[in-house]
Amino acid sequence: MRYHLLGNTGLRVAELFLGAMAYGHPDGGLTETQARRILDRYADAGGNVVDTANFYGDGQSERVVGELLAGRRDRFVLSTKYTVTRDPTDPNAGSHRKNLVLSLEQSPPR
Repeated sequence: MRYHLLGNTGLRVAELFLGAMAYGHPDGGLTETQARRILDRYADAGGNVVDTANFYGDGQSERVVGELLAGRRDRFVLSTKYTVTRDPTDPNAGSHRKNLVLSLEQSPPR
């Protein structure tokens, strides 16, 4: 696996990111066993970036990713998204600091 610097962060990221949109998805996504097998093979190949979002599978993707990364979270760069409105009735639920902080707080644990 080749790595590239991520902007000026100093982080070295794999040239291929692993997308976790189907992890834990209730409508025919991957089982946790299948997701673990894919993540393990990706990691064995040198991969170190997992892409997920708080709205993939109604939040289940981040939960599954968090469980799969338990004990090895520091070896990965976790990419997540926060721009989707969590509560359409909340006028402050869009793309701004409040939603970003909330998303980070609820993102997979270290």
